[in-house]
Amino acid sequence: MNTRVRMVFIVVIAILAMIVAFVPEGKLFAQNDAGTTVFLPLIYNPSLNMDATAISLIAGRYGVPARDLKVTASAKAEYPYSGAASYDYKIVNTATLAGYGISLSSAGQEVDREALVAADLAAYTAKYGKMDPALHEALATANPGQTIPVIIALVEPKGATAKRLEFGTELPESEFEAYKAEAMRSVESAVNTVMTPFLGHLQALGYQATPMGLVPYAAAKIRANDLQAIADLPEVRSIGLDQQAVNMNNFTGNRTGAYTVQARGFLGRAHLGVIEVGHGIDSGNPYLRYYYSDPSYRCTTTAWHETGVLGIIYSSHPTYKGMAVGAQIWNGGSCGGWGSELANRESAARSWGADAINNSWGATYASATRFLSSTWEGLFDDMVRNTWTAIIFAAGNYGASAAPKTGWLGNPAGAYNIMTVGVEANTTPSTMNEGSSWVNMDTLHDDMEKPEVTAPGTNMISTTTASPWAGWIGWGTSYAAPVVTALHATTAERIGKTVFDWPETQKAVIMASATRNIESGTVWSTRDGHGGVNFVTADDVSRAYYSGYSGRLYSCAAASYETLATVNIPYGKRIRFAMAYDTYSSYASYTSQPSADLDLWVLRPDGTLRGYSQSWDSTSEIVDFISYASGTYTFRVVKHRCNGDPGYLGWAYWQEP
Repeated sequence: MNTRVRMVFIVVIAILAMIVAFVPEGKLFAQNDAGTTVFLPLIYNPSLNMDATAISLIAGRYGVPARDLKVTASAKAEYPYSGAASYDYKIVNTATLAGYGISLSSAGQEVDREALVAADLAAYTAKYGKMDPALHEALATANPGQTIPVIIALVEPKGATAKRLEFGTELPESEFEAYKAEAMRSVESAVNTVMTPFLGHLQALGYQATPMGLVPYAAAKIRANDLQAIADLPEVRSIGLDQQAVNMNNFTGNRTGAYTVQARGFLGRAHLGVIEVGHGIDSGNPYLRYYYSDPSYRCTTTAWHETGVLGIIYSSHPTYKGMAVGAQIWNGGSCGGWGSELANRESAARSWGADAINNSWGATYASATRFLSSTWEGLFDDMVRNTWTAIIFAAGNYGASAAPKTGWLGNPAGAYNIMTVGVEANTTPSTMNEGSSWVNMDTLHDDMEKPEVTAPGTNMISTTTASPWAGWIGWGTSYAAPVVTALHATTAERIGKTVFDWPETQKAVIMASATRNIESGTVWSTRDGHGGVNFVTADDVSRAYYSGYSGRLYSCAAASYETLATVNIPYGKRIRFAMAYDTYSSYASYTSQPSADLDLWVLRPDGTLRGYSQSWDSTSEIVDFISYASGTYTFRVVKHRCNGDPGYLGWAYWQEP
């Protein structure tokens, strides 16, 4: 190497080192051909060319040319309890469209990722047993006779997941409601096969517990020195600390397009649950009528927060009109904000018939970490999967809170299967409210994107507790969440009941139609997720106007690559395609990753790879691109990893007319 070449080489290396030093660790948007954005977490190991090592190993193993292999996603996985780490890769053969995965050590040697996951789980179990970390920390300082409020998850019995009708099955509404009611009764009966003996065991120890109804969880207050004996019961899966939640504190109908959809004749005629912390809704407000107010666990007085949230959904005020004025509402909650009571009322709302449930509340994380809890986040994930319920949570108002919890989500807004909503500022054009929570959960690859979408919720005017019964109620993700709950109702009315009871498809519809870009890229943005919700485009998707949606059963027995949809797209048109699937809390490694990792690929009309969405720890994927070749595009689900059946998968796409 001559002197000039050597100098150029040194300068290039120095520039690359500066780039690595100043690019924040986490996520990078790289440009695919013709402007497609793809999600690529970064890997930092300047001493090795890890990409080349991964490609070389895959090429040798499968006997394929290295030149045909391309890294499509890479991320560092950190195993917090064992202290191990791996560098994980997703690689595609651009000639055959075969996909591969491989994990490397920091030294560039291949490692067994499943063995690392198992070792981390073993280390977790050795440290905590069946207790979650927050409860374990509380026990460390508790007196032996101190009573501790807990939520207890039981082993899920056979039949605890309600059998859904095949997607798109058409029944008269009365027949469908009867089918659903019988399915929920069957679920409750199955849950009772483990709940009844468990309650007997507790009673023998001198304790009472409150079951959660449709999911195998119960709440109790147990003395610290008895908790281990209860954890040792064979029907007990895990025990978590019960926590106290707080409310997450021009109408938004014009900005989101809600009033345009109402003008089309769709008023959100659906059954909705609204779960709140604290006081009830003021029944004297003339703009709030014909809702059911459940008295269990509630304060006897009324409050502005609950009254305002309900008004955002279905106020009849002539100026400040709700966004789902045709909805039927079941309202309940907890005066003290106890999570167990809130979850209990969540189950009661579903038993009443709520198809979607709004939650404008959350707790701060009791632990110093943001790991998911199978007895807290897991409860709500199981509600979605097992009882066909769309659950919407406010992301939290900790975006500008003090370190070290700056930006942390409210608990349990980080659950996999639910829809989490951030709040926009009252600006033109729209920007994010700096108070909106946005920091992802501590999963293996740290890329479970929350919130998925945002909605207006700043300087809100809604129903109040005193004459003139409407006025300013402030800001908060509390007020953004009911906007999305109302959107569920309007799309449900357009699509029909049998589809509305596929919350995965509903989630995909709302993500695909969230075309109001608030910050950064149009998808996978740090603070606004995949964009601001848009009632008009959601309605277009729901009526299949240049758009579409569907759902399907999905198990680990599925083929490695399966086509979700083929879409004819003219030249130069924008399209957004989203898919969402479930996980479940009894999956052994639930706290660090979902039970499956499914990716979304897009193939051009000529069969070559156009783009992809390949996160590691999210249970949803989305692409947003411009077609630079007219013809039929193919959207595939790619099974990268499947340790436990997701059960259900929904997808939807919006295409620019």
